[in-house]
Amino acid sequence: MVFRLRSAWAFGTLDHVMTAPSFLLIGAQKAGTTWLAGMLDQHPEIHTPARKELHHFDLRANLERGTEAYLADIGASPGVRVVGEATPNYLGVLAVPEGAEARLAAGGVQLAEHPEVVDDPAGEIHACYPDLDLVVMFRDPVARAVSAWRHHIRRGRISPRTSFRDACGRHGILTMGFYHHHLRRWLELYPRERLLVHIFEEGVKASPEKTIRSTFEHLGVDPSFEPRNVHQAANERASDLELHLRAIRPGLADRVTKLVPAVTRVNWPRIAPTDDDRAFLADLYRDDVRALEALLDRPLDVWESVRP
Repeated sequence: MVFRLRSAWAFGTLDHVMTAPSFLLIGAQKAGTTWLAGMLDQHPEIHTPARKELHHFDLRANLERGTEAYLADIGASPGVRVVGEATPNYLGVLAVPEGAEARLAAGGVQLAEHPEVVDDPAGEIHACYPDLDLVVMFRDPVARAVSAWRHHIRRGRISPRTSFRDACGRHGILTMGFYHHHLRRWLELYPRERLLVHIFEEGVKASPEKTIRSTFEHLGVDPSFEPRNVHQAANERASDLELHLRAIRPGLADRVTKLVPAVTRVNWPRIAPTDDDRAFLADLYRDDVRALEALLDRPLDVWESVRP
């Protein structure tokens, strides 16, 4: 799909032809999407934007900028075989299964309102691009929620002194983990064969080369291409002490770790969910995981945290 945009310059006009996306890496957040996006970006037949996450369809302010602005952000010219972008929040941020809000409230979790977030990114995307190929990555939902909590601490959105239970109702930390609920919406709009599902523990951790090859095949590009740094982790986990230093002052953690590299291995003062928090998460996600197993027709025994 090609769009023509016209931009006025000082000495006339210049036509810009831009290509719409043919695929999206839609999530889940903290499930290896940064790593896979980095592998896709290296392929000579694939164009991805310089910025990994465009957030066009999940944030209202970006959606209101319109299609032309989105295509300009992607920046693909004619002749590129495959064009796509990776925004994990597209999978779903705020939607929860029926009855989940009551269970969260019973567990002492209050869901925050996020008026800036689009309610139905899948619907918005399908209205613009109904023929996309889609790639999704899932990770043990308990581990994903804990990782997301630490991610938002690292970004300065949550204080490291805030307990997991007090923080997890914000920023989709919990709600993004209802994989079946979110994926079912996408499958209402796109045929199953358009969707490639990776399981983080089986793919990124255990068989990264196979994950990359199957993704290339799904997108219709040369699967024999071998990207660099396949075994190099993206978004390395920050130590607990680093997170505390980041919260004190921007840039402090970087300066201290440069002087004392051992800081990257110091997990004190501790930032971790309690055993009760983990049990709460396991109970919360168990039914959704079982429904996901049925939907995908594959066991997810590798997610031991949600097993009874």
